[in-house]
Amino acid sequence: MDVKELSEQLQKVWAEYKTANDKRLAEVEEKGKATGLATEKVEKLNSRLDEIEVKMNRTVAAPAVGAEEVAMKAQKAAYAKFLRKGKETLSPDEVKALIVGNDPQAGYLAPGEFVREIIKTITEFSPVRSVARVLPVMGEVRMPKRLTSVTAAWAAEAGLKSKTYPSYGLETIPNHELYAYCDVSNQLLEDSVFPLESELAGEFGEQIGVAEGTAFVTGDGVGKPEGIMTNASVNSVNSGDADEITGDGLISALYALKEGYARNATFMLKRVTLGKVRKLKDAVSGNYLWVAGFASQPSTILGQPYIESPDMPVEGANLYPVVVGDFRRGYIIADRLDITVLRDPYTSAKNGLVEFIARKRVGGQVILPEAFIKVKCSV
Repeated sequence: MDVKELSEQLQKVWAEYKTANDKRLAEVEEKGKATGLATEKVEKLNSRLDEIEVKMNRTVAAPAVGAEEVAMKAQKAAYAKFLRKGKETLSPDEVKALIVGNDPQAGYLAPGEFVREIIKTITEFSPVRSVARVLPVMGEVRMPKRLTSVTAAWAAEAGLKSKTYPSYGLETIPNHELYAYCDVSNQLLEDSVFPLESELAGEFGEQIGVAEGTAFVTGDGVGKPEGIMTNASVNSVNSGDADEITGDGLISALYALKEGYARNATFMLKRVTLGKVRKLKDAVSGNYLWVAGFASQPSTILGQPYIESPDMPVEGANLYPVVVGDFRRGYIIADRLDITVLRDPYTSAKNGLVEFIARKRVGGQVILPEAFIKVKCSV
């Protein structure tokens, strides 16, 4: 099914959803609560919307062709041999195909296809990476930051003019190290008929992806990146309800942003919170806040795109289940070192195991707190 057909299906299900939810809301207004049948229908349609959105957002990488395809196959074959038998068994041509770059600690940078697969997995856990500014760096990042600017003022023809001066500071983004570690038996390495490199890619991607994604959202900045939700300078607005988010709360958050940030704003929230947002309406006009995407255009909340993060809080008293802001201007991810893999056949040799250690160095930090607004469940 192509994007056009999925888009048409999304619009159709969204229309059914609105009709069902309007009926549910009418029952709540008339009887104080909705019937189980009405609520069940809304939830089923909500799940169907999720399924269609996932299909629309899924991207399929174009296959390599020509010389690139040959080189990729050579990399895969060399990497599989490295995992199974070690560096010593590689021919000079295989070493050339494998080593895209060397790590100072003798780790081997995974071949291109392996790294790309891991990045895709990381994106699943860390949606911040898909919207923030990502910089490849060679060390600790130091960025000059304007603290105050000059002031313009009116003056009479011969009036006294006062001087003003801009001031600057320095924003520092340190690199932090992530690692993933696993053992593989010698027998599995020798006898396995499935693509071992893909299996390890999934394992490393899951471990590193979960840790990285959590840090970008809730990290405390101590030995790990600083999370958006833990930066003390990010402001918030109240939702207007003690325990839940409301349509008015989301509107207040979006319009609390400065215009320059609001133009490129993205909402971030948990999937279960998104299900709640789909039911919300504008209190003035009665329009739904969530609008189904069309063709290549993504679905939106209040006209802005959104990303789903499993690391965001759920609804609850004094919690912050939603944040909105210009991620590209407000948050920087500094990639110092891509995932490297070290094969150690010696440490656990007496147990018949080969150790594989994957590591990555990355930093992350809020550089413009005013680019974000959190929504707090509070009156």
